Amino acid sequence: MMAIAVEIFPEEEGRLIKAANLVGEKTWQYGLLLKGNSLCHGISGNGYLLFSLSRMYEFLSSEENKDAIRKANLYSSMRKWRTRAFMFATALDDPKV
Repeated sequence: MMAIAVEIFPEEEGRLIKAANLVGEKTWQYGLLLKGNSLCHGISGNGYLLFSLSRMYEFLSSEENKDAIRKANLYSSMRKWRTRAFMFATALDDPKV
């Protein structure tokens, strides 16, 4: 939700990005929450988080008013979350996981 809120509340961008990253990093660090398929307490929610972070950084890096260094950092973060989302999707398709 924080990743989506960045688009709605640009004045809170810094705090929301920091919070969204913290949640994403903790989810990635501790692994999937195996409590079912729901968006709030399960595997689907973990995947949705990864895709949402990728989308957030894509939105932020496409804004014209960012300086070059900030855009590069945002693009790098977008690639990290997009890669993790891809790894998540690939693992769902692998019967050995």
